[in-house]
Amino acid sequence: MQSIRNPNDIEFNIRRIEEDLKTQVKNTMQIRELIKEEKDLTSMIGAGSTFDFEHALRQMVTYYENYKGNPFLPIENFSINDPIIFEHLNKEIEQDWRMPLLSVSIKDFPNEKGYFMLWKISLISDSREQKVIPIFINCDFILRPMAGKKIWEAILDKDRIITVRKGEEIDTETKNKLYKVSQEFAYDTFLTMKAELEKRNEETYRKYLYALNLRIEAAQRIGIENIRKHKLMTLNREKAEIEANYQAGKKICPDFKPILIAYME
Repeated sequence: MQSIRNPNDIEFNIRRIEEDLKTQVKNTMQIRELIKEEKDLTSMIGAGSTFDFEHALRQMVTYYENYKGNPFLPIENFSINDPIIFEHLNKEIEQDWRMPLLSVSIKDFPNEKGYFMLWKISLISDSREQKVIPIFINCDFILRPMAGKKIWEAILDKDRIITVRKGEEIDTETKNKLYKVSQEFAYDTFLTMKAELEKRNEETYRKYLYALNLRIEAAQRIGIENIRKHKLMTLNREKAEIEANYQAGKKICPDFKPILIAYME
């Protein structure tokens, strides 16, 4: 229809249809193996996660409310959209270095004496980009990467018997050593997160810029001068905003803080 109205633009209009068809064919070829009737999917049965998310939410609120002296909170029907759950999930948690540490022992779990920590690393430019890293450093300040993961798994195991008592305060020298070793260990994680965010920002920028340039190209063909100028002015402002957001996304600053430090007996 556009080509009938504007015969001079027929190549432009046809080219877009041709590119769309090529994209559809390419996508179809990529997923052809997935839609074959004879594909064997039996190996995927039972491969899903067994993590009970709703149960974990209820446990989180129950433990916290019990700690606060409210053991009778009715939470049987809570879901992730419940206001109380939402409030808990958005709490900013950070270990207070000035307070005595928790002293923890796990029954029938062999481990060195040392410090088990959960550190949160996040990218300031994108609050969604954050990870919690379990780290264990023994009393000689030697990092044990696998021990951190194993202790974290044991703590999350509901069948484990865990004893917790009030421990000692941590001195400044110990604090600085723990921070330094933990930061060095988390650096590779930061680089990975940074690269993933930069790639995502670049792809989003190129996608928006391509679509915007097509709209600018179309606006330049508007015959009425006032309408053309107004449209181009609006699109140029939008382009400047996209460019500014893209440049701002390049400024990545990591935030690294402890959300739990405990002494393992």
